[in-house]
Amino acid sequence: MTINIKLSLRKVSCLYGGFVLLPLSIAVLTYCLFRFDLPPLLEWMWHQPPIKLSSNFDWLVYNAADGLWAFALMSFLVLMCRDDSKLTRRVYYAAGAVLMVALEVLQGSLLPGTFDSMDLLAILLGAGAAWFILSRCLIR
Repeated sequence: MTINIKLSLRKVSCLYGGFVLLPLSIAVLTYCLFRFDLPPLLEWMWHQPPIKLSSNFDWLVYNAADGLWAFALMSFLVLMCRDDSKLTRRVYYAAGAVLMVALEVLQGSLLPGTFDSMDLLAILLGAGAAWFILSRCLIR
């Protein structure tokens, strides 16, 4: 049985900032600083050459950003529907998870990009961590 606790506007704002905006900002910064193939919008905004890292950090350059995007999306969903019924929350969480996985799996066939199983792992870990931290630890 879960107990709904009304959160103040300040606490909700801090949760959105820390669990949605911060991971998104770190993911964008990771793309801008280290990726040679930026998405068109970031390419238009960012004009600095990327920093070349050792191949030991390929996971940071190519996979961590996907995990951060997934963490931010799942955090947004958890925070957005925190006061909804259990069924509604489950539908939103499932829809978000299916969307994230589908966007990765369809890369290379229907969507531009390259499917990478490590990206899929990062997405699942990021989304799972956000769901666990927010719905099981912070928001009851």
